[in-house]
Amino acid sequence: MRSLLMIGLGSFGHHLVSRLAGSNFYIAAIDSDPARVEMVKTVVQKPLIGDASSVDTLKELGVSSFDYVVVSVGDRLDTSILTCLHLRELGAKNIIVKAAHNDHVRLMDMLNVSRVIFPEREAAYQLAHELADLNVLRSIAIEPGISLVEIAVPSEFEGKTLADLGLPTRFGVQVVLIRQLIPEATILPRADFVIKASDTLVIIGTDEAIEKLQQMTT
Repeated sequence: MRSLLMIGLGSFGHHLVSRLAGSNFYIAAIDSDPARVEMVKTVVQKPLIGDASSVDTLKELGVSSFDYVVVSVGDRLDTSILTCLHLRELGAKNIIVKAAHNDHVRLMDMLNVSRVIFPEREAAYQLAHELADLNVLRSIAIEPGISLVEIAVPSEFEGKTLADLGLPTRFGVQVVLIRQLIPEATILPRADFVIKASDTLVIIGTDEAIEKLQQMTT
């Protein structure tokens, strides 16, 4: 069983631990607001009221024993910086920080945390993908600059195999799944798979590569 320490139980932290509840995770969660802790006490194994920017509190939690530590303390930069400094000093692994704005992102990058997420920006980029091209049905940011998109089959792909299209060579993208309508199925495609107009393609690649593909097929 993997383990996660959630620091901060605002909207983001609350949704994260609620989503992970019942999965293969041991979850501890801490917030200074008793009302927020009360709201998650039935979905986490260890709900705690306390100040996670205190090194003594983090020592008591044994932060180095957790597989992941997620920090979500809103736009309080001083609290975020102090918490992350203590986490690094105490040997925490896989520190993931929710940033509130661009300056927050830059500061966390300077602290060399494992990952910085900026939900507002990522959601905006995802929506931009979908609005910019009618073929894009869904888009998920995997990492900064790398996305997973589901697209309707462009007319020039119909009746061709993945080998014929050569998407990794031509565009630098990879088809990882194909959703078939007829017969209804989700498959891991082989190079000789023949694409139908009713299919949808799930593609992974850099944002630049995906944009290049969109430009060439519209």
